[in-house]
Amino acid sequence: MPTDPPDTGGASPRRIRKIWIVLAVLAGLAILGRVALPYIIPWAVGWGAMRQAGLAAHLENVDLWLFKGAIALEGLAVAQGDAPPPEGQTPNPDTALLALDRVYLDFAWLDLFKGMLHVTEIDLERPRVKVQRLGDGRIDPLGQGPGPPGKQDQPEPEPEPEPEAAAGGEEEAATEPGWPMVVDRLDIMGAEFRIFDKPDEEELAALDLQELVLEAIRVHGSALGLGGLAITQPTVRVKREFALNPTGGRSPAAPEEPAGEEGAETGAPAGRARPDYRIDYLDIERAAFSLLVGERTLNLALRVKAGDMTLDPGATFP
Repeated sequence: MPTDPPDTGGASPRRIRKIWIVLAVLAGLAILGRVALPYIIPWAVGWGAMRQAGLAAHLENVDLWLFKGAIALEGLAVAQGDAPPPEGQTPNPDTALLALDRVYLDFAWLDLFKGMLHVTEIDLERPRVKVQRLGDGRIDPLGQGPGPPGKQDQPEPEPEPEPEAAAGGEEEAATEPGWPMVVDRLDIMGAEFRIFDKPDEEELAALDLQELVLEAIRVHGSALGLGGLAITQPTVRVKREFALNPTGGRSPAAPEEPAGEEGAETGAPAGRARPDYRIDYLDIERAAFSLLVGERTLNLALRVKAGDMTLDPGATFP
């Protein structure tokens, strides 16, 4: 007795086969990305740091969750520009320009279809920055590097003249703010920032944070919104000589200012909207400040709570 063919819901076997092929290709690309990206990202970090600033960088490990939309980077270290590690060796985190134990980012993939960049969580564990004051008094972290290979002795190209603004629809498109970006929570734990004097490695200033939390960060064009800011036990130490004279009596060469009408234009272009900044809540828990005067130390501590802060004309600090 003949049997009826299986019911495919109106879809032909060829169409069903194409769907399975597409799903298999997508699964293969996901597997390939999961296997290859942990090797490509560390290489890209080192290559990009050397190409852009001539700095040696190393990334220890990468973890990916493609379907969840999360990434974790571990063991990032960027060497000081004047003390790169020998070839084949990683920068020393204790003397590095930048060191970071771990950074974790969690994205909301589906919000891309809504035209929004949405990051639900960013965690930074023990970021450490060590900056040296150069011999001419400048404090320029990227300036300490030798620069991109092959470009150290090349003169900088002259800037091209800016094209005149087009009228009509092109001008409106140029001023479009683009996609909004939202970060639900940024958590920085155990941050350390140091400024040293290069000749004798003397510590000039230091900033330590037990924890810094920012919530509901909203950026859209020139508008910046912050739902909450909490700082736990920030500690600042600074030498009196550095606070009064950051350059140490040395006069760094000032960049030449353009002459003529271009140099006289210091204000914002006419017609540009005033940036909009707002902080809904601010909480600083026991901020400590130490001023070192010879062998004596002046210690201060404060506690701050405030809300609804803006940069609107006439607005005052609550």
